[in-house]
Formats: sequence, structure tokens, C-alpha cells
Amino acid sequence: MSRRISNECLFKTALDLKNSISKCRVNGELFIDEYEVNIHYNHVSVRYLIPSTLGISKVIRLELLDADDNVLMSHNLDEDTNDEDYGVVQDFFVNEHGYEYKPFAEDILSKRYDGFIINDMMWTSLNWDYSTETAEQKSMSKHYSYSDALDQCPDGWRLPTIQDFQALISSIDQVTDLLKKDGFNADYYGFVVEGDELENNESFFMWSDEGKILGFRTNGAIVYGGVVSENVKMPIRYVRNV
Repeated sequence: MSRRISNECLFKTALDLKNSISKCRVNGELFIDEYEVNIHYNHVSVRYLIPSTLGISKVIRLELLDADDNVLMSHNLDEDTNDEDYGVVQDFFVNEHGYEYKPFAEDILSKRYDGFIINDMMWTSLNWDYSTETAEQKSMSKHYSYSDALDQCPDGWRLPTIQDFQALISSIDQVTDLLKKDGFNADYYGFVVEGDELENNESFFMWSDEGKILGFRTNGAIVYGGVVSENVKMPIRYVRNV
């Protein structure tokens, strides 16, 4: 069967999920039964809201149950709600067998990074956000040297190639589609040279595997390749095969 799943198949999967999931159990004892199902690209998101009125200050474990209280899927969170309404998203990625549960791209160094799958490739859909000796925190994102981008890469992941980026671009109508919240979550981050933040409101850039620029500008121009000074720092996105 083709790995390209039709919208009809996605919609059917969403209905199957909605019919099989009855409630959510928080921390092994408290139940919430209100949720919504949304379709994004090639995965289905089930979204829950844990009201502050339940008095849950920390979400340690989250379980999806069927009508007979059988556990369908579960994962650990260990996140504070700050005594406010707390939203939870569970993602089910569609394949030829139905759907596969992947709550997030990976728990990388205990920080969760959402994943965006396109053309059999998973991208981290948030910029890398760990401190290093040379990382610079700018207005919208941390910026890293190329050596940092290589050193920080977790097992099983890698920096994107120009071909990866071209495949990503080919999947959308225009590059500004990557700015959508439920997609690649790009924003105009620019780059840094010796502490100065450049093109911050005019471009989205990230490192390629060869230490070159991948990105686009507000006018829709696509940028990749070219020689980059060793003084340049940019955001990091990682990819992996799925």
C-alpha cells in the first residue's frame, strides 16, 4: 500500500480513535472525558483540557482508556500545571496499518520536542533550546555555532541536508506555510554574527549538515547552500527517518 495516506483515510482514522477512546485518566485516579480530535497533515491529534478546578498541580502520568477502562496508551509527563487550566495533546501518526502512537518526536535530554512528519522524515518542530558555552539567546530563539549544532545532535538524529530541505519545501504551496502553528512552527529568527542579530524579522535560517544555510525570507525567497563564516550562529533543527 502506498505510504501516502489520503484525507479520507485520515478522517476515518480520526473517527476510529474517537470511537475507541472513552476518557483520559490523570495520575492514575482522576478522569476527564472531554476531548476533541483534529487532523494535521499525516497525523491525528487528540486534545484534552485538564481544568484547574480538578486541583491537579502536576501531571505525572496520562492514560487513554476505552469504555471498559482498559488502558489503550499511556505516557509519563511530570509537568507542572501552575494551578491553571492545562492542555494536553496526544498524537497518532497514520500508516498503512492504521495509526501509531507517538506523543512527541523524542524526549531529548528531558526536554520535549514536538515532531512534524513529512515525506517519511521527522523534523523537530521547535528550535533547539539548550545552553552551551557559546550559544546566544536572542529575541526569539537560541543561536548556535556549527560546531555546537554537531555536538548537540542526539543519537538517531542529524542535521538536515539540502535534499531534506528541498523535500520539505516541495510538500507545501509556499514557504510561509511553514509558519503555521500546527506545522513546522517556523518563525523569523534570522542569524547572529559576533553578537549582532541580523535579518531577525526578515528570515528563518537553520544549519545544514554541511554547515551551510537552510531557510527562507519574508518575501518567499528560499535560501540554501553558500559559504558561511565561522562567526555565524543560527537556530538548530534536527531530522530523523521514520
